[in-house]
Amino acid sequence: MTHHIPGRRGYAKAAAMAVLLGILAACGGGGKTDKAKTDDEGSVVQLSAAESVAARQREKRRQQAIEAREQEFTYFRYRIDTAGDDPLACFVFSAALDPETDYSPYVEFRPAFKPALSVEGRELCVGGLTFGSERTATLLSGLPSADGRTLKNQEDVPIDFADRPPYVGFKGSGVILPREDADGLPIETVNVDQVEVTVSRINDRALAFKRISEGSTVAQGRYSWTWGEDDPDDVQEELFKGTIDIARQQNAAVISVFPLEAAVGTLKPGAYYVTVKDAGEISDSVGPPASSSRWIMLTDLAITAYEGQNGLDVTLRSLKDGKPVSDTEVQLIARNNDVLAESKSDQQGRVVFPAELTKGQGNLAPKLILAVSAKGELAAL
Repeated sequence: MTHHIPGRRGYAKAAAMAVLLGILAACGGGGKTDKAKTDDEGSVVQLSAAESVAARQREKRRQQAIEAREQEFTYFRYRIDTAGDDPLACFVFSAALDPETDYSPYVEFRPAFKPALSVEGRELCVGGLTFGSERTATLLSGLPSADGRTLKNQEDVPIDFADRPPYVGFKGSGVILPREDADGLPIETVNVDQVEVTVSRINDRALAFKRISEGSTVAQGRYSWTWGEDDPDDVQEELFKGTIDIARQQNAAVISVFPLEAAVGTLKPGAYYVTVKDAGEISDSVGPPASSSRWIMLTDLAITAYEGQNGLDVTLRSLKDGKPVSDTEVQLIARNNDVLAESKSDQQGRVVFPAELTKGQGNLAPKLILAVSAKGELAAL
């Protein structure tokens, strides 16, 4: 009996075949390999040429739809403006409007009324509305933009104006209150029943360190601070503090006159700082009351000054009749409060300060011109 014993080369071939079969088994056998493999982390999809073209077309249509939506003329929102005596409602669109177009056929209101329409940029604003009222505005389809696009869909917009917020301030912007022919200091209020008034005096020698300004007006619920040259706190003397009643008219501005001269008593050289605020009871959640403050010059004197080669030419006139005021002391004050020069006005109401006095540097630079009459009236420039 004969046994065949394979050689060393045969053993090597057999071993290699076994390894190859093991690899194929680990890979899932010898199945087809033209499909994408899937593992635990995701999948890879191989599309045919036709499928790739179709996918690109779908993506193109999607981008076109997005661009079309972005380019469509649409209504965005409305905003209200309550700064004036009458409120405004402004409709904001996605593109500019044409200020020459009559938009009244494209806007309807319930309850109906005749609005005052105006256009500014992308806004269509409606005047003629009132506080404390409700209306519904309908923006009709077809409303045109400046470039010819039109509103596709009708929009119903409810408009609700609450009462005007409380307001306390001074009528006008001036800081000079004529002593003669003036009833007093006009205070303007809205939806306020009573105001608290505080009056302080700043003497003429302290004015070099301050600035006579219009002060500030602060809405209810807002915080405000005054500092620097505008703040009189470190030099003021309180003369009066009290309240005055207001003849309130709902949502309407009311002017009340405060008798400033009667409140301060004997007139002394200086300026006055007046603060007014809503005296009504206000909860902490609402915040500080509406308030306003202002520097006031209670005087019949007016100063004009011109600087030229010959110096500083100052003229005093009466606010009452415009006539020159003579024999009145006029001072030129430096930044450090030194009196650089002083002189009395002549028959033409003039005083001329030499040019060298206007060329001071640093703290010796001129800052203020003061004029004080025999009656105690003061004017400052």
